[in-house]
Amino acid sequence: MNQTLSDVVNMAKYPLHDESFRSMCKSTLDEDGVLVMSNFLN
Repeated sequence: MNQTLSDVVNMAKYPLHDESFRSMCKSTLDEDGVLVMSNFLN
């Protein structure tokens, strides 16, 4: 059974392909020292 990343990750809520989203995540991690991604997995 082959699965894609979008089968496992909630890409609608967490668009990992979007550079601005990734940048925001990095900023949050840098500032807070933690990044919480609720419902990240499907």
